[in-house]
Amino acid sequence: MVTIEERDTGEIIRKGEVPDSVKVFNPVFDSTPAKYIDGIITEIGIVSPGSVYEIMMRQFGEQTFS
Repeated sequence: MVTIEERDTGEIIRKGEVPDSVKVFNPVFDSTPAKYIDGIITEIGIVSPGSVYEIMMRQFGEQTFS
């Protein structure tokens, strides 16, 4: 399990913008299960998860990943 760091809520709201009863969560990143990912947006276009390894090998070469 990955622990997701939280940032200060002041980065996204100002004090008094929402009622005190509303909880605000400001994660540094999120964790999306792989089954929900259809494509990865990159500089070369949208890449399917199954083709990432092949594209990285073509772009960067086998030396990088061995």
